[in-house]
Amino acid sequence: MNVRLRYNITFTAAPWFDGELLMTNYTLALNFLTQTLDPQDQNIALERVKYFLLNELHSTVFINQADVERAEAFSDVGLNVTTLPEEPVDQVVCIMLFHKLNAIMEGRMKITELVMSSEAGDSIEYFH
Repeated sequence: MNVRLRYNITFTAAPWFDGELLMTNYTLALNFLTQTLDPQDQNIALERVKYFLLNELHSTVFINQADVERAEAFSDVGLNVTTLPEEPVDQVVCIMLFHKLNAIMEGRMKITELVMSSEAGDSIEYFH
């Protein structure tokens, strides 16, 4: 039996956009559908999501991958850098998270919908 779940989480990151570094809080509402009957596998999938968001992305700098020099400069001073294929606007971050989080759960659960907003984005919600 598949079960539908929702998990809400917030993390802080800094998009580099239009020549400015903006610290902002991102709020996510993740809707899941379990893909396994084993509750331990479901817990592993959720723990991976939480770990990635709170340990890998928390306090990262989101930057367009084309801005190589700036990304290297941030990295050289010890900042965690996450490159994206476009400018790090909320919609692009949302799409990246949808695909990355589904990949790290390895089929144990599936995100059916991700709703994301940020303070820098005026709390407008993006659905993917």
